Amino acid sequence: MTHEQMTSVLVQQNLISQEQRAAVLSDPGVTSDNRCFLEHAAKQLELDESDLLGGLIEHTRKTATAVKLTQTAHDPAALEYICARDAWDFLILPLAIEPDGHLLCCTTSETLGTALAYLTRTLAIPFRVVITDIRPLEQYIAEQYHYEGVDLDTEAA
Repeated sequence: MTHEQMTSVLVQQNLISQEQRAAVLSDPGVTSDNRCFLEHAAKQLELDESDLLGGLIEHTRKTATAVKLTQTAHDPAALEYICARDAWDFLILPLAIEPDGHLLCCTTSETLGTALAYLTRTLAIPFRVVITDIRPLEQYIAEQYHYEGVDLDTEAA
C-alpha cells in the first residue's frame, strides 16, 4: 500500500475525513518512504495508531486474495526486503516486486494483524498482501530462506 492507498482506506473505514487525509498527504514531513507512516499520521491527527492499523487490517482481511503458494511465482530478489528472522517471526514471505513497485507479501489470516504492523513500521516501499494457509507458508519460508533443521511435521514448528 502507498500512503495514498492507506489514507483512502482510512477514509472508507470512517477513521479519518477527506480533509484529514489531505492534511496528512500534504505534510512536508511525509516522504515516499512507507516506514512509520501510520505512526506519523496518528501523531499529526492526534489519533490512536492502533485504530488506524485496525482499519487497514479490517480492509485487508476483506480484500486480500487467497493464494496457493505452489501456484504462485516467487522472485528470490524479493527476499532481500525482509530478513529471514522477521519472515519467520511474523510469518511474512516476500514473493515478488510487482510492476508497480509494490512488494507482494504473503501471510495468513491469523497473522495478518502482526504482519501489517510489521510491514507498516519497517518496510520502506509500498506493499500488497495476499493470504495463504499457515503450513505451506511455514514450509516456503523455511525453503526460501534455507532454514535447516526446521521440522514442519511437529506441532512446535
